[in-house]
Amino acid sequence: MSALRLVLWGFLAILGAVALAFVVGLVNPDEKVNGLWLVVAAACIYVLAFRFYGRWPGIGGGGYGLTWVTSPFGAVVRI
Repeated sequence: MSALRLVLWGFLAILGAVALAFVVGLVNPDEKVNGLWLVVAAACIYVLAFRFYGRWPGIGGGGYGLTWVTSPFGAVVRI
C-alpha cells in the first residue's frame, strides 16, 4: 500500500472518530448534535467497515473460499 493511500485511510479514520465524538457529545456537551456530524460519522464508519470486510479472507474478497449460489429469486450471489 502506498504512503498516500495509508495517509488517506488514516485521515478517514480520524475524521470518523472526530465526527463520532461530536455525535456522542464528547467535544461540546452543551450543544445540540448537528445532523452533518451524524452523516459524516456514519459514512466514515461504513467505508472503513466495508474496506476491512473486503479484505477478510473467505468472506468479502481475495478469492479465498468463495462460492457462488443461486438465490431463491434467481440471482447468482457470492457468499
